[in-house]
Amino acid sequence: MRRSSSKYRLAIAEEEILQKKWLARLSSPVTWSVYAVLVLAILVIKPVWWVAVLLALVTTLGLWYYWRLTGAALEKRILKRVIANSNLKQEDEMSRRMRSLQENRAGDLAITLGKFVEMKKEIEAEITRGEDVPTAAAQVETMIDELCFGVADQLEDLAQVQGRLARPDLQLVKGKRDELKDSQRDLVTTISQAYKTLTNTRYNIDAILHPLKLDVPKRDAELDSVVDRLREENEIAKRIRNRLGEAGSLS
Repeated sequence: MRRSSSKYRLAIAEEEILQKKWLARLSSPVTWSVYAVLVLAILVIKPVWWVAVLLALVTTLGLWYYWRLTGAALEKRILKRVIANSNLKQEDEMSRRMRSLQENRAGDLAITLGKFVEMKKEIEAEITRGEDVPTAAAQVETMIDELCFGVADQLEDLAQVQGRLARPDLQLVKGKRDELKDSQRDLVTTISQAYKTLTNTRYNIDAILHPLKLDVPKRDAELDSVVDRLREENEIAKRIRNRLGEAGSLS
């Protein structure tokens, strides 16, 4: 059986955020205006070379300290932009996969995927609604991405399984038909549980982003539970896909 790949199912890359932070610092008016003043001062004063070097070092140290103080806020702004851009790409990919399901006569499964997409959007809206993105919430969103794209993979596999079961011309022997039905049942169960987990995550995201609803220790416990359940869902998804891969001889 074909194994679909989800190229958008990616964690938020720390390297990308770090690179954008450096670019933001270098291109900031704060940086180039400070160095512009330094160069102008050196041209006007014309100090000896070691004094010019000392001034450059002091200026660089001052900028380093400034960006160290403001680095957390800058990283949060960049993280928010990275998440927003990633979400736009994911929405395009999800739309393509829903159309693909419809074209393969699996409109009911396309509707199911659409429900996951809507829930995913609601969670993302909560995460990015404020001025910054809490690190823990960003971690949950990454897990949400993995879960939703994993479900998209499973729905595509389910469409293929259902298609084979609906084709009398394949003349499957009873053993192989039973295997397909087992795979169908496992996929439906896993997708159903994934949606329940996603719904619970939506509730917990509200609690995480609105501290007045729960005290801090309980909110941390809720978050840990969400992450653990999402990871469990991904492990189940991997086992199902491995099982489907072993059934490749049925095609």
